[in-house]
Formats: sequence, C-alpha cells, structure tokens
Amino acid sequence: MPNSVEIKSVKHIIDTDFRLNIPSYQRKYSWEESQIDNLWEDIVTDIDDKHLMGMLVTCQSSIQNQIDVIDGQQRITTLSVLLALLRDILCDYAVEQGSQHYSRYINLLGKLNDLIIEDTDDLQTVRLVTENESIYESEFLSIITLPLDVIDEEIYPYIATKRAQIGEKSIVELKQEITEDNSVFNQVSAKAKSTKKNYLLLTKKVRPYLGLFENPELSEEQKGALYEKISLLFKRISTGLEFVHYQVDNEYEAFKLFETMNDRGMTIRPLDLMKNLALKLAGQNKSKQDQIIELWKKIFEDNLGSHHSTFIRYFFGLQERHIQKSEVYKQYRDVVFNDSANVIIKLKHLDQFSIYFSRCLSGDFGSLDSDFNKALYRLYSTKTIQWYSIGMAVFHISENCRPEIKDWLTRILKATYRLVITQIVRGMGSNRFETYFPVQAKSILESVKDPNTQIDVLKVVLQNLENKLSEISALTTAHIQTALLRKNEVARALCYVMYLDTVGDSVEPKLGLTLEHVIPQTCQYEDWKELYHEVGGKPPYSDEKTIEINRSKEELCYNIGNMILLSSRLNSSVSNLGFGNKKPKYQEATVIDPISIISQSDDLQLNNVSKWTKALVQKRAERISEYLIQAIYK
Repeated sequence: MPNSVEIKSVKHIIDTDFRLNIPSYQRKYSWEESQIDNLWEDIVTDIDDKHLMGMLVTCQSSIQNQIDVIDGQQRITTLSVLLALLRDILCDYAVEQGSQHYSRYINLLGKLNDLIIEDTDDLQTVRLVTENESIYESEFLSIITLPLDVIDEEIYPYIATKRAQIGEKSIVELKQEITEDNSVFNQVSAKAKSTKKNYLLLTKKVRPYLGLFENPELSEEQKGALYEKISLLFKRISTGLEFVHYQVDNEYEAFKLFETMNDRGMTIRPLDLMKNLALKLAGQNKSKQDQIIELWKKIFEDNLGSHHSTFIRYFFGLQERHIQKSEVYKQYRDVVFNDSANVIIKLKHLDQFSIYFSRCLSGDFGSLDSDFNKALYRLYSTKTIQWYSIGMAVFHISENCRPEIKDWLTRILKATYRLVITQIVRGMGSNRFETYFPVQAKSILESVKDPNTQIDVLKVVLQNLENKLSEISALTTAHIQTALLRKNEVARALCYVMYLDTVGDSVEPKLGLTLEHVIPQTCQYEDWKELYHEVGGKPPYSDEKTIEINRSKEELCYNIGNMILLSSRLNSSVSNLGFGNKKPKYQEATVIDPISIISQSDDLQLNNVSKWTKALVQKRAERISEYLIQAIYK
C-alpha cells in the first residue's frame, strides 16, 4: 500500500529532484477537445480558489532520479504543454530592457521555465518524459516543452534573430510550423498527433483569454496587463491546482491500490480498473504481464482509441446483457476476467471483437463486390452506432462460413438497415435499438452451436427484425421531403443510399463526402435574386414578409432536392456563394448529384441547369424521394 498520501500542488509534484516518467505500459497521450475544454474550465473558474484535479499515483522507477506515473499521466502531460505555451506567449511579447515591466517578465519567464525544464550540468532536459509514445510523439513533446533558447537576458536578441529567420513570426507560430510543414521536424510532427493538436487547441483557449488577437502590438499598459493575466494563470496552475498524490513502492502495489480505492467508493476510470485487474491476475509473472500490456495496448489504443467505453458496453451486450456505464467494471470483473488461468485467452477474444468494432466504426469493409459489403456500407452511412452489436456478431460468424450462411447474414444486415433508416428519417432516433439489437446479435453468435439448426436460428433473427419494422410505419415520399432533413446526418445517409447503388463493384466507396446545400443555409439577395423573387419578391420587406421569406428559403434549403454530396475540401469554400459562382467550383472536386444517379440525361441534373430555383428543387425532390422508397425497401 502507499508509502505516502498527500495533497500536492502541480508545482510541488513537478519541481523536484526527480523527473516524471510515463512508463511504456501506460496508454498513449490521447486527450480530445472535450477533455481540453473541461480542463480549461477547471482552470479559469473560481481562479482564486484551490481546485482538486483528482488522483496522481506514482512509484519509484528503476532509473535513478526518476519517478514513474502510474495514473494521472494525461492531466500532467496537458498541464506541461500548457505551461510551455504560456512561456512561449510571454516570450513573444517580451518587453525591451528599458521597459518598466522588463524585470517582472524575466522573473516570470524563469518561474515558468523551471516547471518545464531542468538545468543539469549545462544540459537542459524536460521534467516530464515518456516511454509509452512513439518516438515521434516523444520527440514532439520535447520540442513543445523545451524553450527555443535559454531564458535569460540574451533572449531578446535571440528572438529577433529567430523571427528574422522565420519571417517575423512568433514563437507560437513557429511551433505551429513545426507541427505542419517545417522541413526539420516534418516527419516528427506528422505522427505526433495528440501533443500537436492539443498545443494548438490550448493556443485557441489561452490567447483570447489573454486578450491577444492576431498578434497585436502592445502598449506599455497592455504589456503590464498581459503580465498580470499570465502571472495569474501561472499561479493558478502551479499552486491552485492540486492532486491527491499516492506514492507507492512498486507497480503491483499500485494495482492493489486501484482495486481498494474502487471498493471504498472512490471513482476510478473503468478502463484503468480493468487494466489493473488484468495485470493483478498475472501476479508477479513478468512474462505474463508483458503479454497483457502488449494485448491491452493493441485493443484499447490501436483498435479502439477513445471509443473504448462504447465498445466495452456493446461487447458485454453480446456476452450477457445490455449494461449501463456504471456497471462496466463489475461486469468485466465478474464475467469476463474472473480467473487468472484464462486472462490471456480472454484478452485475445476481446482483441478479436475490438477489431470487428473498429471496422464498424471506420467503415473498413473493402470493395462493393457483394451484397454483404453493400449492406454494411449502408449501415455505416447512417452514422448510428446501435447496429454495431449486430455488425460484430455478423463479422464473427461470416469468417469461414458456408455461402448459404453468408446469404442469411446479408439479409439480416439489410433488415437492420431498413429499421435504422426508417427510424431516423421519421425523426425518432435509433436509441430504441440500444437494448434490442444486442439480443438479436447474441442469437446470431449462438447459432454456431449447432450447424444443423444454424439457418433456422438466423431465420428467427431475420423474422424478429422484420416484425420490429412492421411496428413502425414505412417511409413515404412525404417523410423524405419533410423538415426532418434539417438533420444533416439523415439527409447525408439518404444521399449515400443512391451513391452506393452506383459505385462500381471493384472499388471502395468514398466515405468522406459531406452534405452540400446548393441553396445555402444563409443566402443573400444579391447572390440569389431569382430565388428571392420566387418566394417573396424584391426587397425591402416588411417584418412579416421577411419572416415568410426566411421560412420559405429554409424549407427549400433542407429539401432533399437541394442536396448533393461533395468532397469536404471544397464544401467550406463554396459555402454561401450564388449558384452561378458555385457551379464552376463543383467541377473541381468529387460531386455526387442524386439526380444523375437516377438518369444520365435528365434535365434536372446539376450539370444541365443554369439556374437553381424553387420549382427545380421541388421537381428534383419528387424524383429523388420516389427512387429512395424503392431503394430502401427493395
């Protein structure tokens, strides 16, 4: 159990004679924007008060003067990057020696620097190091946290020289270049995705908070105010943020600590508890621990990333029953990993299903050379997740199965799609299938128990899905043309129905196409005069007339007849342009026009019209909706 338990500030944890090391068995640095948002809110809310950041568990490393971080590595890494960013900004706005703020700036730069790097025998090293990242991520963390030069009285000529080299750009901008196209660090930055991304995300948080927009020239008064703001942030981070710090003797003691704390009602992340349990079952067997660590990284980092909690819940739904998030660890402990003898076998089983899950998540189904793959792509296009239970079960059964079994699995996928698309187009969402699909998926998996009755079991599953569909009124052309298409993901899914029907069998479909509203969600009279005349006449309008016109424009904008699929790189650039300016730009990228799928010579096609009008949109909607009804239920 722990040698010590203390409440410690960030400064107290970092500013020691020991380097903090993130061991190789820990998960990679992987914080997303939502976690950055939450951390920033914690920092700037009640900034004068203390704030408890949670738990930090460390143990003595086998390397001298180094402490291993067992838990809390995501938070401590992010705070190190944030401190480096504050230092970089302070360097960018460094005042001249004659300034009244000079000595204060230098003093604060030194304090920031002391929490990020350590000077030892004329060698600068970062206080936080990592073994668990790729070489690229580790190098990039060093690039971000190391200063561009020694922070001393020589800093200002150095910055002047460096800026001359990079075209008068700031240090923050330089580090952005390091993440993008700087030739020296190009290879490093291209693969250091998490650290790079979060340095830039934090930049977008910090600069507006400090009142810095587009790198303005600051007056003496403004430099004084900037110093006060950065000083306050530094104080908040270094002494205002605190951890419950557990120092333990070794890793095994840390594993036992996690279990004990959870039993006593202290909240520990389920994934950490699950990893802890797996390692605990390995005991002191180093070879077995190494196997577990390798499998764990493959499953939860390579295959799943940030989607691990959803996978775990859906995986358990296949094993036993649908469970809530709060039940994840208990189910894992009691059902999946309840003995040490089979821990490796069960992790390999988990790995297998994590691959199936990641395929559902990414749309990795191969070419459209079979009805089986086409059905999977259709489900993927709905951007729902409830069908993943059936998807994982189908993937598992379809490996090396008889052709007739594959045929029944395809029918099940098609029925699942009809259920999902009907539900979301009618605006009822797919959450109602959260518990229903896992039950059917479990039956699919159990069908292999007896090859003689397997088809009979699959027939029952198919009938169950069809019965469920009969409980929902089938789609009509009116449903497809309604305002429900304000939900872009629904309209996109409908457009993909048509697109997937036309892609050649030997190719993989383009999955990154975005929904384009030809009549934009925001359109101006000068760009869309003819449309304005159709829906209300020439301005100026009365308030009542303005409301009426806006309502008519909105109905047309979200009409299926106004929608095409467009490569994402172009979508933002065409934005709110008029049709005459949009159409030439459409030629520059991949454009999928639903009408061209119905007929190659139709006068309603995007390429065949010179004006985009209300009447045209309505005619296109009629043709498209009729086609979709046939395509969905065929």
